[in-house]
Amino acid sequence: MRILRLYLLREQIFPFLWGLVFFVFMFSLGNILKLAELFVKRTVGFSYLVKFFWYLSVGFLNFSIPLALFAATIIIFARLSADYEISAISSSGINLHSFLFPLLIIALFLSLFTFYLNNITFPTLQFSTRKMVNEIEIREPVNLIQEGTFIRDFKNTILFARRVKGKEVFDITIYKSNGEELSTIKAERGTIFSPREGRIALYLLDGFIQTYDSSHPQDYTNLRFKSYDFLLKKSSVSQESRVLYKKVREHTLKELLREKRNWQKKGIRNPEILAEIQKRASFSFAPFIFVLLGIPLGIMIKHAGKFLDFTIVFFTILLYYLLSIIGEVLCKKFLLPFTLWLPNIAFGGFGLFLLIKKVKR
Repeated sequence: MRILRLYLLREQIFPFLWGLVFFVFMFSLGNILKLAELFVKRTVGFSYLVKFFWYLSVGFLNFSIPLALFAATIIIFARLSADYEISAISSSGINLHSFLFPLLIIALFLSLFTFYLNNITFPTLQFSTRKMVNEIEIREPVNLIQEGTFIRDFKNTILFARRVKGKEVFDITIYKSNGEELSTIKAERGTIFSPREGRIALYLLDGFIQTYDSSHPQDYTNLRFKSYDFLLKKSSVSQESRVLYKKVREHTLKELLREKRNWQKKGIRNPEILAEIQKRASFSFAPFIFVLLGIPLGIMIKHAGKFLDFTIVFFTILLYYLLSIIGEVLCKKFLLPFTLWLPNIAFGGFGLFLLIKKVKR
């Protein structure tokens, strides 16, 4: 029995690790453009690039572990069933429950590890990542200027640049208000530079300044220029917005429970806090639930081939997350925390039913 158990775990570990790398990479893909924008185009240090990518990658482990475990379980048990190894184990008189017991224990251990990630590691990394972006913007205010975006971080000024290439900007429009006097500055191109920390200056080329009084908009002045220096000042509102406060998903479990008690003292059941606590607890059991479901599903699709394996994995995961979203909406709207456990109850119950049925055979 010991040899068979070790054989099962050895067969499981490599597909699981490959799946873990694959899902972490897939989840990280969406941030590659952000990394390029923040670090490559804006010439921020390589150490920030590595640190930022590390935070993002580790932060995706809580999603990747259950998915990788589910995919590995289906693939391995489909192969064992196709090679009639499951039938051979059963016919030799070995209890399948005992054979599967170590795998279920490991799945339970990974669920506890996911619980730790969901409630301590992931929230902390999310907040740290946001703080890193904030620190970069404060240290290098040039980073605030993004192409195709109306920038409102400067005092009495709205800036729009159609294209940004490094420190070069093209097709720039600046709207500036000073009491009743309104100015529109347009330039074909310009250069961004920082005379000192926290300040941005624009060296604009080939443009015009149109100024008028809001009380007499029909009267305006129009001045063309070959070059023009424009200093951007951070607004007081922008400075205040740089004081970061944790979002609900960035609170650790201890902080969430403290917030829950504070709201309860006011006689209020905060739906966001309740939903977040239950969602993390429910999703932490996903590795165990997916193994419970993956074992019988793998045995059932033994001759189907890898395409159907991945199709079943994809649609099962999709349905699980769809039920999770429905449960979260119901929890927030009707204050019913148990609705967030619906995916685990449905998938766990169905998996247990199929597993018992297969083992009896």
